[in-house]
Amino acid sequence: HDGERDRHGAEQVRVVPLPALEHGICVRALVERVRELRSLISALGNVNLDAPREFEEINERYTFLTAQRKELQEASNKILKAIDEMDEVMVRQFSEMFTRINKELDGVFKALFGGGRASLVMVDPDDVLNTGIDIDVQPPGKLVKNIRTFSGGEKALIAISVLFAILKARTMPLCVFDEVEAALDQANVERFARYLNH
Repeated sequence: HDGERDRHGAEQVRVVPLPALEHGICVRALVERVRELRSLISALGNVNLDAPREFEEINERYTFLTAQRKELQEASNKILKAIDEMDEVMVRQFSEMFTRINKELDGVFKALFGGGRASLVMVDPDDVLNTGIDIDVQPPGKLVKNIRTFSGGEKALIAISVLFAILKARTMPLCVFDEVEAALDQANVERFARYLNH
């Protein structure tokens, strides 16, 4: 018994012939030899006669799943590439529109407030798709560092300024305002009316 294995991994058993007998058959040697062979056969364990068929089934399943995995990886890569391309387009379009709105906002704000300045500021310019946006405004003759210090009417007029800047940057054929002046006080209603008539 040399411990070798065949291509299926099964242990090979080599039977060594008994030496030639000069004086007849040696029964004791034969019995010992039979015992040795039985021991070797027992060491092989149970033989699964269905192993070849089971191997083919498992191998076929493995080949199928491997092909499916490859297809999923290719589809995933295509989707991620498409997302990257869409992100690039959105960043470009958003940045262009943001610049146009900012350009219009300063003029609209000056017209509504009779001067001053206004601009939109990205909180995180390096992450355009997730950034927040702040409004930096400075009415004429007023030093304000926080928009919360504005009156309710002034806040509403600032929001209207941003809205009109968006409409000017991206023209729409029709836009309906429903009670947009409701939050304005008398002074800001007059400013709003003057802007609509100019």
